[in-house]
Amino acid sequence: RQVQGQPELSEVVQGMAERCAEVQRDVRNLLGRLRPLGPGESDDAPVSLTQLASLIAALVQGWRDTAARDGQVAYSQVVSLSDAGSPPVPAPASATDACWLPRGLALAVYRLTQEALTNCARHAQASTVDVAVNVTRVGETQQLHWRVADNGRGLAQPELALRKGNGLGGMQERVWALGGEWRMSGEQGVVLQASFQFELPVLAGTTDRASA
Repeated sequence: RQVQGQPELSEVVQGMAERCAEVQRDVRNLLGRLRPLGPGESDDAPVSLTQLASLIAALVQGWRDTAARDGQVAYSQVVSLSDAGSPPVPAPASATDACWLPRGLALAVYRLTQEALTNCARHAQASTVDVAVNVTRVGETQQLHWRVADNGRGLAQPELALRKGNGLGGMQERVWALGGEWRMSGEQGVVLQASFQFELPVLAGTTDRASA
């Protein structure tokens, strides 16, 4: 306000204001990446499959936007539910809203997807990248299956790649830390898979386990 009558100073102040707004946006984006699930009621607060699907969709869309500028890579994402012995079926929001995951598992799947998509963009030279998350309901014990596959140049020596600094070793350790199973193939493109078993989390204010 004090420099309204001074055009030269007004231009400098306007530039400072725009830069401050950019910094504020960068900080918000950084906080979002550091804590993608948000400030839950507690560190144990469960996360719905809908929220996880939305976070993964944002990751996929970010790389899809980059691909539109830098090259032709087709990204796809499928989130599905199934009962034991039945094929996976793409799940509507009404179903994923009622499917709850332990918070640590949801965060691990998000981070796995984040790292896998980054690796695809940096190393795969692929034209297609597919992300799939399936939750299979088996009574109170559930199974989550995660898969990211590309049709790129693959890995001649997958075991050697695990020891290199491309994040695959860290992904494997993240899966094992949650008692999950890790599988990797590099013969025709790279296929990364992880499977986890978990019990339905107890929702706040209830004594029974939430039903999926």
